[in-house]
Amino acid sequence: MLILMYFQQLRDLVASIGASPQRIEKFKKILKSCRLQNKNYEEEELLANEGSVISQDLLPILDCKTRWSSGYFFIKRAVKLRVALTKLHKINNFGRMN
Repeated sequence: MLILMYFQQLRDLVASIGASPQRIEKFKKILKSCRLQNKNYEEEELLANEGSVISQDLLPILDCKTRWSSGYFFIKRAVKLRVALTKLHKINNFGRMN
């Protein structure tokens, strides 16, 4: 039950990043400050997203209920970007407290 709660919090955070161009730019700045902007896509990610538009920036991705592998890539990408996601989460939580 606790794991499901954490997955939902991660989904909410990732969805909020993609909700506007301003939030995407904010996340890109955080990636740069964490020195994660040069992370590359792995070959299996490119094969799984064949036919999709893939940006040059390594952004978090949401899972999709109809694609069995999307949950795997959702978690894998979150682990790769965990430092930046944690930093954004802290910034967002502190902003709500003020």
